Amino acid sequence: MGIFYYIDGKIINETVELNYAENYGDFKIYKGSHFDMWRKVLEKKTNKPYDYFPRGRVVYNYNEGYFRMFIDKCINKPETIAEIKQVFGIKDEKN
Repeated sequence: MGIFYYIDGKIINETVELNYAENYGDFKIYKGSHFDMWRKVLEKKTNKPYDYFPRGRVVYNYNEGYFRMFIDKCINKPETIAEIKQVFGIKDEKN
């Protein structure tokens, strides 16, 4: 699980392995924020504000055994979702 930006057709992400993820309710999450990722990695490369590009987060529900994606609606397309699944190693709906 982790966070990502979708920039120029590419997913730029930061992830954490499930064993090292933080608990948040029924979910395992990457505790880093988009703003922190932006400041560390992307701010100088793009010269845009951190909320300029579409972004999202992938979390894991450990009680029910599934991943959930939170993504901007402008990239909520089957081909983008498939790419996100590939980048994050999500093989099916229930893992």
